Amino acid sequence: MRAQITCDGVVLGSMVPGERLRIKRAAERITLLHPPGYDYFRLLRSKLHWGRGNAER
Repeated sequence: MRAQITCDGVVLGSMVPGERLRIKRAAERITLLHPPGYDYFRLLRSKLHWGRGNAER
């Protein structure tokens, strides 16, 4: 069994049982700009189909 490593839909690699993936904070900081009315959680609900029944998915 393998697990895929992806970032923004781009496959970066794969892992096998027993391997570890280390994620750490970058030294650089960025500021994200969003248009007025942008709702991160509404976007997540839409993409992940949160709040929908199984028949609607």
